[in-house]
Amino acid sequence: MSSGRAKLLRSFVGHKDGLNSVAFSPDGKWLLTGSDDRILGLWDVQSGKSLKTLQGHTGGIRQVAFSPDGKSVLSLSYEDKTLRIWDIETETEIRSFTDPKVSVEKAVLSPSGKTIIAYLSEGDWGRIPPSIKLWDLTTGNERGSFDCQLKGIRDIAFSPDGQIAVVGGEGDGQSSSPPKLILLSTGLKE
Repeated sequence: MSSGRAKLLRSFVGHKDGLNSVAFSPDGKWLLTGSDDRILGLWDVQSGKSLKTLQGHTGGIRQVAFSPDGKSVLSLSYEDKTLRIWDIETETEIRSFTDPKVSVEKAVLSPSGKTIIAYLSEGDWGRIPPSIKLWDLTTGNERGSFDCQLKGIRDIAFSPDGQIAVVGGEGDGQSSSPPKLILLSTGLKE
């Protein structure tokens, strides 16, 4: 057992506003950052240098993630109500998912990287019920939708084969209801 101490390796400086989300690339060579400055940053882990910046969101970026193959990235902003997929090499937006009535609050790529599962809410739980949507990354088509009986989704995850998703939240919105986990069959055969 190691008795070593944690130590600072390097700092990454470049964003002009609060940093909200970070993710390692699958090979561990790059970091992806999302900020209130509306910029996605791609960084070299070894040198700490900024490699690329991706711009297009009109609201602060709340979540970022790499695709399983590391060639594209996901970003979402519930302020501009979009979830975007970007090609890292060309620095271009591949696809945008949006619904003008609701915000994308949380999103996860399937293990194959072909499908996105997302939690959508309009913020005021009483008017439009929260929902879970599955989108095909290649076509942009909706693959499925589930009315969500949970308030305040905290996390979503896929099973390793992508056929089951688990969603966790605050219960059904009643003050006496306990937090809940629900399992969903995704219908995916990836």
